[in-house]
Amino acid sequence: MSNQDQAEAFALSCKTILLTFILLLVCLGLFACGGGTDNAGGGNTTAPTAITYSTNPAAYTKDIAITENCPTVSGGKATAFTVSPALPAGLSLDPSTGVITGTPITVVAQTSYVVTVKNATGSVSATLSLSIEKAVDLLEKLAIARESMAYGIDLVCILFRTIRLSAGKGMSKRGMKSTEQSAARTTGRSWMHDCSFLRSKTRK
Repeated sequence: MSNQDQAEAFALSCKTILLTFILLLVCLGLFACGGGTDNAGGGNTTAPTAITYSTNPAAYTKDIAITENCPTVSGGKATAFTVSPALPAGLSLDPSTGVITGTPITVVAQTSYVVTVKNATGSVSATLSLSIEKAVDLLEKLAIARESMAYGIDLVCILFRTIRLSAGKGMSKRGMKSTEQSAARTTGRSWMHDCSFLRSKTRK
């Protein structure tokens, strides 16, 4: 056999081996695609089994953008999300991902919303509780703090008045000198004056 014949035979052998290898890969690929039970033919044949949200129940504040509330879906891959009834004005649910975003613009008491996730095989629902409260502005916060301070001062004044009365009776019983009693009363009156002054300032 000539060198040319040997070269042609070697090339033919290489082609045969390469074609055999390619055919084997194709067969393996077809087997892998058609052998599954959940995704035969590349489709999604498993229905969603559960859906949960990262924040539930969720409490939001009017006119303040919320942090994305993201769902977690168990089971088959989700293809669509719906919610009923409609979310409060300013909030929206992405029909593809189920993520809730937005800035609420109305005050809403705690309400239950049914979120449904589905695919071609089936669907599952879960209840999401939402509430939207009014934003407390700075002046309102200061008013609340001021009222709390006034209440605390009232308690201190009542307590001090009680102690002062008890101390006055004790001084009389022990027969303290008039100068000592006078000094104690002066101190007591000074404390009462300060107490009244603080009460008047916090009540304005």
